Amino acid sequence: MTENWKFRRRTFLKHGAQAATLAGLSGLFPETLRRALAIEPDIRTGTIQDVQHVVILMQEN
Repeated sequence: MTENWKFRRRTFLKHGAQAATLAGLSGLFPETLRRALAIEPDIRTGTIQDVQHVVILMQEN
């Protein structure tokens, strides 16, 4: 974002539409994925030290 960032109606509507879409699609997730997403994270320190694994997924078209 730039230093001159201002709250704009178009940005608000775009983000609202994205959130509504995600909320609507969440019902399409398999039960196992919904249960996995519902698990609270095990945050010990709240720093990068909590990270145990990093997965990098690369896809080409």
